[in-house]
Amino acid sequence: MSVLRRPGFAAFSLATGAIVWALGLFAALLVWAHNAGEMDPGDTGWWIAVPIGIPVLLAVLGWVSLRLLCTGRSCAEKLAIGVLVLLGAFSIVSAASIGLLVLPVVLLLIGAFQLTPRPADQ
Repeated sequence: MSVLRRPGFAAFSLATGAIVWALGLFAALLVWAHNAGEMDPGDTGWWIAVPIGIPVLLAVLGWVSLRLLCTGRSCAEKLAIGVLVLLGAFSIVSAASIGLLVLPVVLLLIGAFQLTPRPADQ
């Protein structure tokens, strides 16, 4: 069987794409903040890494929850839905700044959640 036809490959690809997007966003915003002069090592400017690191943390947690859902853990579906709700809320609350850039992470994880095979499906 080809790797591309295995159950869950599309879900894995979408969830991994969400992590890559979130990490790229994190790196781009850190570089932008540094070049804008908002992150001086001697200053307290590193606080900017906390709010832009939240989507990365939630994307990784979403990937892990989808992996657990694929293996049949009972609480994994609730965890995945909770991560999606938190990411969606973060995207809406931060819509004036980085929310629209976080929206692809939410959409990729929603697609991965829909395509994740449940143990009863196999």
